[in-house]
Amino acid sequence: MPANTWMTDVFWAVNEFRQRTLSAITLPGTHDAGCYIAHAGWGGESLNSLESRTQALDIGQQLAGGIRYFDIRPRFDAPRSFSAWHGLYTGGRIDGGHGGGGILDQVRLFLEGLPPRSKELVILNISHFKNFTNDAHTMLIARIRAAFLRFLVPFTQAAVSLYNQPYGLLVAGGPRVAILYDGAMDQGPEAYVAANQLPAGFFTVQKHAWPNPVQLFDQYSNKSQVPSANGWTGRYVGVLEDQLAKLNANSVVGGAAGHLHVFSWTCTPQPLGYPAAVAQDHANPLLLPELRNPANWGGHAYNPTLDPKINVVYVDNFASSALVAPGSPRNGYAMPVAIADLLNRYSPAGWGGGWGVL
Repeated sequence: MPANTWMTDVFWAVNEFRQRTLSAITLPGTHDAGCYIAHAGWGGESLNSLESRTQALDIGQQLAGGIRYFDIRPRFDAPRSFSAWHGLYTGGRIDGGHGGGGILDQVRLFLEGLPPRSKELVILNISHFKNFTNDAHTMLIARIRAAFLRFLVPFTQAAVSLYNQPYGLLVAGGPRVAILYDGAMDQGPEAYVAANQLPAGFFTVQKHAWPNPVQLFDQYSNKSQVPSANGWTGRYVGVLEDQLAKLNANSVVGGAAGHLHVFSWTCTPQPLGYPAAVAQDHANPLLLPELRNPANWGGHAYNPTLDPKINVVYVDNFASSALVAPGSPRNGYAMPVAIADLLNRYSPAGWGGGWGVL
């Protein structure tokens, strides 16, 4: 099956899309994207592995399915290798090994397989560094540059604000990748990053107070069910109520300049099971219904031209719920990809047919 190139489709179909900044665009994203490896235990997959694994498909498959924003958390495995990690277990190798050559190779092969007129942009948010030293940072940055040299967004953070550039400028030379390095606001700044100017294609978030800071609102709910159970409030609210409150408090209609808002549709902790299973059985099937529920959005379904901007639709086990809409060009798309594709198809005249054309 050919790769889903929905961003290219939108780019050529919607003139306004080419002039929008990233703060006015919606991307589908995966939480702990590199944690797709199942580790064997007694009689099957180990319990710790089930607790650590958030995705069922590797990075190459996520890219082919349309995901464009990836949460990558690296662990330095001395003396010279790197793995993704979450909890007690590691995920795929970043620089080789699992999943057809490692995460960097999977991204590179995806980009190399796209036609020259492609306008796909991939964002790797690299954060939550484990076991790192200054030398490890230098080594990882060098390997990322070697893998993506001709695909990196050709600007430094000192020169441009990543989220304030027209999308057409970012992908002017074809498909591109941008690296958010040390890109998590819930972690303190890495001393290495604070002391060193990153190369072109690498950007960091506002905590470093660099020129042209990137502002990234990314706070998960820390809730275990999607809607509140039995109308409970306080610490018993669900993912939906928590994320709606954060969206309304931290984003604006049309998108705040230089700002991305991550709408985190993940259940943590999981009294109902494990991350990939909970996403499949509980969270992801409710994503579209809750976006279309007028009770959540002031009497109408979510509308990208009327409501605070969702910039990243962020999930576990991304392909576990797919759009079933015979006749739609998005039929069969993974749900967050179908939603992002549709939410980007608006113009000054409004949002076309809205959810009716999903």
